[in-house]
Amino acid sequence: EAIATAQQCGAAGVQFDARNEVRPADFGETARRQLLYELKERNLSVASLDFPLRSAIYDPDRLDDRIAAIRRTMEFAAQLKTAVVTVRTGPLPLDADSDDATRLSTLLEDLARYGNHIGAMLCLSAAGADAEQLAALVGSAVRQGPLGVDFDPAAVLLAGRSPSADLRALHDCV
Repeated sequence: EAIATAQQCGAAGVQFDARNEVRPADFGETARRQLLYELKERNLSVASLDFPLRSAIYDPDRLDDRIAAIRRTMEFAAQLKTAVVTVRTGPLPLDADSDDATRLSTLLEDLARYGNHIGAMLCLSAAGADAEQLAALVGSAVRQGPLGVDFDPAAVLLAGRSPSADLRALHDCV
């Protein structure tokens, strides 16, 4: 029903929630082909997959499971012929020399490298984060593959910041 609504609205693509709506484990080869066929019949494509996290991406609790799930989602995105997976980072570490900041940089480097290998790009969504801090993280911490920012102006407004100022700070990453 949501796909039909997207078509009626004139959308060119749809974003799926890969944790709750379209889970990679629930889609075998036949189901993936059927989904792509239904989208093609309506002149739609998969614009991106979103993978909502229950905690900060760098939280050490269950980190290996979280990263494995993100990797599976990136593989699934490539199979659905989209190159974008969005993930909320959670609050960014304030101290650039902290263990959390080091862990975040390391895992983003790993995910960017993996995405480059399989043809899917991770895009960070950090509406509550300082735009300059996020731009610095994306621009300097990750050198092994593509990494982007999922810019949501409504979320920026809700965080009490200026979307135009944040977009200026993030223009190279979006």
